[in-house]
Amino acid sequence: MAFQRLCEGQGAVELQLNNLKGNFPVLAESPGRVVLGISDVTRGQWGLKPGMKLTLHMQDRGIPYEATVDFQGHGRLEGEEACHIGIPRLLRALEEHRLAEYVPGRGLPCTFSTQAQDILRGSAVAFGEEGMELEPPDEKVTLPERLRLNGKTHLELHHEKDGTLVLAAKVAYYREKVWGLRFTEETDPHVLGQYRAWLMGARRMQMQRDRERFDPKGRAAPKAAPEAPKLGTQAILLAEKDPVVLVLSEGDALPKRLAETLGRKLGVAFLDYVKGPVKPTLATLGAGDEDWGRVKLIVVSTKLRLASPLEVVKQLAGPEGCQLPMLICGSEEDAEVRRNRAIAAGAVDYVVVEPFHVLKVMKVLEETIRMFG
Repeated sequence: MAFQRLCEGQGAVELQLNNLKGNFPVLAESPGRVVLGISDVTRGQWGLKPGMKLTLHMQDRGIPYEATVDFQGHGRLEGEEACHIGIPRLLRALEEHRLAEYVPGRGLPCTFSTQAQDILRGSAVAFGEEGMELEPPDEKVTLPERLRLNGKTHLELHHEKDGTLVLAAKVAYYREKVWGLRFTEETDPHVLGQYRAWLMGARRMQMQRDRERFDPKGRAAPKAAPEAPKLGTQAILLAEKDPVVLVLSEGDALPKRLAETLGRKLGVAFLDYVKGPVKPTLATLGAGDEDWGRVKLIVVSTKLRLASPLEVVKQLAGPEGCQLPMLICGSEEDAEVRRNRAIAAGAVDYVVVEPFHVLKVMKVLEETIRMFG
């Protein structure tokens, strides 16, 4: 299905014949052949004839491949000049050392320890039986300053809605803005078995989706209506009271707990935040061009799906022009360091919610609202 994905993404492949090279768009894939946008002029200049062998280079889901293909002939597709090549029997990965047997459509949230024993949030972008590739936070600090080659780390991979796997690994290689992390013997064998079972299921589901989407007509196939843009899910009101505290988090466990324990005094709204602007998700809470509606305080959890809480605070205070007070909340581990970072990013304070002390949390929230009200 690699050629089908290139076709859908308006992608191209590189063909080489002796000293001739060219990039050609993928127009369609059907059983036994791939249709490429090669003009009659180029075909003539290259002297292409059925049965000739060509070297093909392509990228699929970020992984480069090479193959040998047969030239099968030429024709037209929807009036466009085109040529046919055979489906290669084998696509050979050019970076066999990479731990990237499964590459999802988007990365999965992952926390990891650094050589300075800091805990950072990153995104796991590729997965293999023996390890994974991790994209760290977008920082100016270079990768070796965070984790040197062969440096050890502990990963917490949030692979399902309520599932977390803790895996020990070491840095096996660097790519551009990506670490290759190979699992070590310190990883619990039971956890490693869970990871591999999840990986097998994820690859199987990906192949099934690919098969369901396959259309041999390629770019000539009818185009599905575009999906409505997603600006994050709309915020959900959990406790009907004013003023409203908006909680940005992964999952609703923390917002529900706040609503249950603080709902008599404060309203609580929840946004399962992924990426993008926050304000458009608050229409049901009265947010408009001029203000943020009923929301008077924003609490950003350290547990977000694909975002750094510090970057979210900077985004709110900067591009979104939010004048509301903001708090970052998380565990008590390194609370003072996290407090300093939260304040530097533009938040009012850092609040410990793990463990959850109702009176302390209530006091901080009420005092913050009162101070900025």
